[in-house]
Amino acid sequence: MKLIVFTIFTITIAVYIPSLFGSFVYDDFIHIANNNTLLYSNKISDILFPGRPDTRPLFNLVNRLQFEIHGLNPFSFHIFNLIVHILNGVVLYLLLSKVFNKESGKYYMPPLSVCFATSLFLLHPLQSESVANINNRSGLMMTFFYLTSLFFYALSFRKKSVLLFVCSLVAGIVSQFFKEAALTLVISIYGLDYLIKKHHCITENNLLQKRFFTITPFLLTTIIVPLLLLTVKNPHEQNIGFDVINPWLHFITQWKVVAMFLLKFLVPLNQNIDYDLMLSQSIFEPEAISGLSAIVIITVLCLVKSKKYPLFLIGWLFFLITLSPTNSIVPNLDFAAERHLYMPLIGLSVILASLLDSTPFQIQKPLFVLLILFFMLFTLNRSYLWGSNERLFLDQVEKTPEKDRPYLALAYYYMKENRLKDALAVYDNCLKKTRVSNKRVEVYINMAQVYRNLKEYQRALEMYDKAIAMKRETINAFLGKAALLIDIGELEDARVILREISFRAPFLPKFQYIYGYYLLKAGQPEASYNYLKMACQQHLPQACTTLRKFKVKGDTSPPA
Repeated sequence: MKLIVFTIFTITIAVYIPSLFGSFVYDDFIHIANNNTLLYSNKISDILFPGRPDTRPLFNLVNRLQFEIHGLNPFSFHIFNLIVHILNGVVLYLLLSKVFNKESGKYYMPPLSVCFATSLFLLHPLQSESVANINNRSGLMMTFFYLTSLFFYALSFRKKSVLLFVCSLVAGIVSQFFKEAALTLVISIYGLDYLIKKHHCITENNLLQKRFFTITPFLLTTIIVPLLLLTVKNPHEQNIGFDVINPWLHFITQWKVVAMFLLKFLVPLNQNIDYDLMLSQSIFEPEAISGLSAIVIITVLCLVKSKKYPLFLIGWLFFLITLSPTNSIVPNLDFAAERHLYMPLIGLSVILASLLDSTPFQIQKPLFVLLILFFMLFTLNRSYLWGSNERLFLDQVEKTPEKDRPYLALAYYYMKENRLKDALAVYDNCLKKTRVSNKRVEVYINMAQVYRNLKEYQRALEMYDKAIAMKRETINAFLGKAALLIDIGELEDARVILREISFRAPFLPKFQYIYGYYLLKAGQPEASYNYLKMACQQHLPQACTTLRKFKVKGDTSPPA
């Protein structure tokens, strides 16, 4: 059995090697790579609460520490994610072995079933986004402390150790500071407490008293996440969309989302980092009814078979409970994301492992190997895609041709690689093929930037004007246009724009940076220095670089 366990962890490392060479994508830039407050501030308050995301201070601290050690090296960030994923597999293996051992009677999981459940958790392709996307380490680290809390709790009861109980409580508290889904820990602790005490036949006389002293401390941890959520000024930073998505419509949409996840758990075809699912508008939509029917049928089957196969019900309840923070009533703007499945997949893995255990003994090991090979090949393919941003985004564009975000990601990648003509071609396709949305503003602004880099200034101005005409989040469009006007010597027109922005966002670092550039071109070096200094103090790297050049050489080159 030790050889099997060692082989599982070795294979996990092997299948994720291709993904280690990928770069930052999507929210990695917002939360890590371009989060200047997080990366450059020396204030602990700025590091823990840099604005994005405010509710995950320990996640921010880990990112800052890794930046201090390795800089913005994507490879080191990917390695860290893979290590945490492996550690989660270790803790899960120990937890299942400890809780569902021979003493647990009908809840017993044979060692082969424990290995299979752990293998599914580690190697299932639905986990690839959580492991390969750097920003999703918040879920990885939350899961580590969540599972560690459960493991220490089980261990503390068996060894009657107060120290282990305290370790469980501390791990549970820490998990709350990594991701909001840790809010469900108290329910998992209660379920674990019920199982353990049922194993040991504790009588009702002292059961309530024991549960009061063991469960109450964990119940108090549930106030941490709500308190952290109060610090969020813009709920969109946490993907919370009460102002754009009706909670009831979000809830009924989740019926079809959960059904889709269940199907992809069994047959992981056409995976995507950014599914193009539309919000359900009625409970009577066929997809919504089908999804709800699937959930109800599985729940009924688990209840009916709970006496003979109790692990079915345990796995199903764990799946639903741990999925609920992201896929239930609270409107999540990314309401169909594979990363939400990282910890809930444990429940489905336990169910499938129990099904394996119910097959004839002679075919269990061959079936184990075949299933793992089946899932491993899909994971290897996803890992290969994650190893190249271009491959990943091209795959997304092909699978969701009417959604704008994959086009924006692919074009942004081409811009960073200085493949400007390729970027323009992608933006053109985005405008032609995708549904109209407020992302059009971003498309026009980015196209303007490309034309500016190509020195096609008239086309750049046209794009900025189109973005401004949409009247949505246009400060960046105005700032970009002002910088372009400064480039071509239209200082008076630039001054008019910057004066207008000074009334709306005078403390915006990018405004201070561009205004400093304008003053420099207008022959006011002293005032320019002051604005560049203010922007640098707000951790805008470009401003700091320009300021150093200005101080040393009097360089007046335009800002990037």
